[in-house]
Amino acid sequence: MRAEFQWARAPDEIAGGICGDASALLAAAERWRALYAPFVPVDTGRLRDDVRYGVEGSAGVVIHLAPYASAVYNGAAGRFARSGNPLASARWDQAAAAAGRGTELAASIEARYRGQ
Repeated sequence: MRAEFQWARAPDEIAGGICGDASALLAAAERWRALYAPFVPVDTGRLRDDVRYGVEGSAGVVIHLAPYASAVYNGAAGRFARSGNPLASARWDQAAAAAGRGTELAASIEARYRGQ
């Protein structure tokens, strides 16, 4: 038995539809923050928890609101204790991606579009 399948729209149009969905982009940003949270340095929890989500172009973004967030993220804040968070790292999103959390994010997005 042979079956053929054709998309009604071009793949870039389909991707554009997914990437243009603001609610999906915000949901992806929220999920990504949850996945990289174990890599954010924790003292009081403000850096990890005080965030805002947004959409910039075709990307969902997470904005850490603590005034020192940029310095800690870029490693300029010096060393930080890992007692509150043993996986803590500067550039926490990159550390999470290197640990395979990006694959988990992709699976979440796929499940959302499959209606699971």
